[in-house]
Amino acid sequence: MSRVLIQLARILVAPRQQFDEFLNGIPVVVPLILVLVTGGIYVGVTALYTDDQTYKGHLQDHASVQEEVDILSEDTLEQLQRNIENPQGIEAAKRNTTFMAPLIYAISFSIGLVLLASYYWVASLSFESKIGWSNWFGFACWAAVPTVYGSLISAALIALFGIEWKNALSPLTWIGWTQPWAVLFTIPLVWIVLISIQGLRSWGNKRIGTSVIVVLVPYLVYILLGSFFMGIPAIVA
Repeated sequence: MSRVLIQLARILVAPRQQFDEFLNGIPVVVPLILVLVTGGIYVGVTALYTDDQTYKGHLQDHASVQEEVDILSEDTLEQLQRNIENPQGIEAAKRNTTFMAPLIYAISFSIGLVLLASYYWVASLSFESKIGWSNWFGFACWAAVPTVYGSLISAALIALFGIEWKNALSPLTWIGWTQPWAVLFTIPLVWIVLISIQGLRSWGNKRIGTSVIVVLVPYLVYILLGSFFMGIPAIVA
């Protein structure tokens, strides 16, 4: 157990040396569980402390989308509208989101790790690495360790000071930038990128420039796609 704690600390401050050690075998279960559980706690706490007015807005956006695509019947849309105006309906939506958000997070983050591991595995072929896919999956899990600390800190800030602190680790929001891409640009994300660059240099590509490019590509895609999906409600409204 003490060895794992040392590794969790060392991956933050000396990632290249830690990944050198992982060349002899990289554990996956501990970082994966920590990343998923702490992330689930964060999204659950965020859902729990979100105000009713915000939930009402989300339900109204959902109703507007359904009305535009003309899939639901008029009776169903009327029932949805009544739920929006009913305080009990808002409370039910909050309760459902609080319990479902961690599950959705775990599934989506796991898929992200699988895709990221596959990307690194394919990229590693270009510099003739013989490291297998499962090891790259472990690589992605350990590189994501900063989210463990970020999730716990953010959840604690929300619980103590309110939902306004949900983006406390997004430094660009400190100066008033609230665009989706600015919200997604977080301190843990920067840390993950730095860890990944050093890890990639350890595992086969010694050139810093190439490592930076390889690592930045998936995270730039993440910010672009995340910004698009975060902006959909505003477009619909």
